[in-house]
Amino acid sequence: TTLDNFGCSELNKMKCNLNDSNGALKKHLDAKIFEAEEIIEKCLSQFQPNEVFMSFNGGKDCTVLLHILNRVYNIKFGSEAPPLLCLYVRTEDPFPEIEHFVKECENSYQINLITFDCSLKSALQSLIESRPHLKASFLGARRTDPHCDNLKTIQVTDPGWPKFLRVSPLLDWNLSDIWDYIMQNKISYCSLYDQGYTSLGSRRNTVQNPHLKYSTTDGKIRYHPAHILKNYDEFEREGRL
Repeated sequence: TTLDNFGCSELNKMKCNLNDSNGALKKHLDAKIFEAEEIIEKCLSQFQPNEVFMSFNGGKDCTVLLHILNRVYNIKFGSEAPPLLCLYVRTEDPFPEIEHFVKECENSYQINLITFDCSLKSALQSLIESRPHLKASFLGARRTDPHCDNLKTIQVTDPGWPKFLRVSPLLDWNLSDIWDYIMQNKISYCSLYDQGYTSLGSRRNTVQNPHLKYSTTDGKIRYHPAHILKNYDEFEREGRL
C-alpha cells in the first residue's frame, strides 16, 4: 500500500490535521461569540441606549468586549442613537501606554468616554448621580478574575454599591478565547501586551510576567508577548503584585 492510496500524503495529512484543529477552534470561538452577542442583545432589548454603559480600562478583555458590544449596539440602535457610553477609571499611577490606548479606542470606536480619577466605587456613584437613568453596565469580567468565580452573567450589584445590572458577556471565556478573538479579528490592543505584560493594573502593582522572560544570545533579558501564554490561564496574573 502506498501513501497515494490514502486521502492525502503524509504532508497533506499534517495539513488536514491542522485544518481540522483550526476548524474546531473556529467553531469553539464562534460559539463563544454567538453566546456573548445573545447576552448583549438580550440586555439591549430591555433598555434604551441612554440606560446602558460599559466599564472600560484598556485591558484585553474589555477591548474584546468593546469590539463586540459596540458592533451589536450600533446594529441594534442605529446611527441615530447616542455613542456608547464608556466609563474609564484611571489608576493612581497609570501606564502611559494604557492612557494612549484608551484615547485611541475613544477615537476609533467613536464612544462617549467619561474618565474619573478616583476609586471604582466613587466613580460609579458619581456616574449614577449625574445620570440616574443608567440601569445596566457591561463588564469584561471573566470567571478566572479575582472575586468573579461565583458571578452570574447578569446580576444586580452587591449591597453597598450603586444599584444597576452587571452584565458580563465574556464571563465564561478563557484566556485562549480572548487572544484567539483578538488575532482572528485583527483588532488593536494595548502595546504593553507585546512587552510581556499579561494582566494590566497600575505601574505600582504590575510587572512583566516572569513566565515570559528569556535571555538573548548576548545575555540580555527580554520578554515574549502575552499571547504566548494564552493556554495557561493560571499564569495570567503572575505579573500582578
